[in-house]
Amino acid sequence: DLRIQGIVNGLLEFLRESWPLIQHDHPEVRFRILGRNAPQRLQQHLASLPSVEHTPWVDNFVEYLQASDVVVFPEKSGTGIKNRVLQAMAMGLPVIGSHVAFEGINFQVSLQSPERLSPAEFAYKVSRLLDCSDSRRLAGNEARQFIQCHYSLDVVGPQYQGLFEKIAHKPVVNLRVQTAIYQPETTDSR
Repeated sequence: DLRIQGIVNGLLEFLRESWPLIQHDHPEVRFRILGRNAPQRLQQHLASLPSVEHTPWVDNFVEYLQASDVVVFPEKSGTGIKNRVLQAMAMGLPVIGSHVAFEGINFQVSLQSPERLSPAEFAYKVSRLLDCSDSRRLAGNEARQFIQCHYSLDVVGPQYQGLFEKIAHKPVVNLRVQTAIYQPETTDSR
C-alpha cells in the first residue's frame, strides 16, 4: 500500500541510491513495482524513471511474482510479519529486503540475510543474484525450505490447534454487567 510512508520512504531510497548501482551493473534490468494507492505525485515520479514500471493491482499475484528474478522489499518501517515476504519466499523466489521487511521472520540465509543493509550493500546483493541463475535458484530453494520448515500448515497448524485447545480448557469467568438503558420520557402531546 503506497499510502504507507515507511514503504514509500524505503522505495524512494532504493530508487535513488540502490537502483542506479544495479542498473550500472545490469543495464537491461527492469524494476517492477506492485503497489496500490500511490498518490498522484508518486505515480508521476515513478512513470518518469527509466526501466521502472508501476502496477497498482494484478489479478494474479502468483503469476506476477513468478515473472521476477529477484524480489525486493526495501521498506523502512512497519510492524508484524510481512505476509508478502513469506509469500515470495514460499514461491521459491530469492528475496532481498530491509531488516524491517524481515522483522518477525528469523531468517538468516546467505545473500538474503535480514541485517541492516546500506543502499550499496542492498544493490550488491541484488546484483549478485542477477549475475547468476544458480545463485537465484539456491537462494529461492533456501527460502522455500525455510517456509516449509517454519510456516507450513504442518508446522503452524498444530501450534494454532494447541493454542485453541489451551484457550478452550481454561475456566471461563462470567462477568455480569448490569446495564441501564436510558429511555427518554415520552410526553403525551394531546
